[in-house]
Amino acid sequence: MFRLQAAASTAQTHTRTRLVQGLTLTGALGTLFLAVQGYEWARLTSYGLHVTSGAYGATFYTLIGLHAAHVIGALVWLLGALYLAAHGRFLDGRAGVLRACAIYWHFVVALWPILYVAVYLT
Repeated sequence: MFRLQAAASTAQTHTRTRLVQGLTLTGALGTLFLAVQGYEWARLTSYGLHVTSGAYGATFYTLIGLHAAHVIGALVWLLGALYLAAHGRFLDGRAGVLRACAIYWHFVVALWPILYVAVYLT
């Protein structure tokens, strides 16, 4: 989240390389998050927690699955923004797409601690 914010602010200073690096790092961290979640899901299913395991299993996989879907959507949006940034877009100050992407990332990242508490700690 903070890497994307830093990348968005570099768009205003006209440094394409730092913008692309920040967006790439943000995408890598989002992909790493999904990989860790996939590993966690595989472990939980091997321990017997499935969608059909009861209310907790259904709630867990629904909430975490929807969050993962939002992260995938954010990564697709970020990939589009990365493509545009690599081709010089946003350097002229018109970075509305990039700012909207940053807002969406903030939403997705801020939601994770709430979901974590709701499904792992309660």
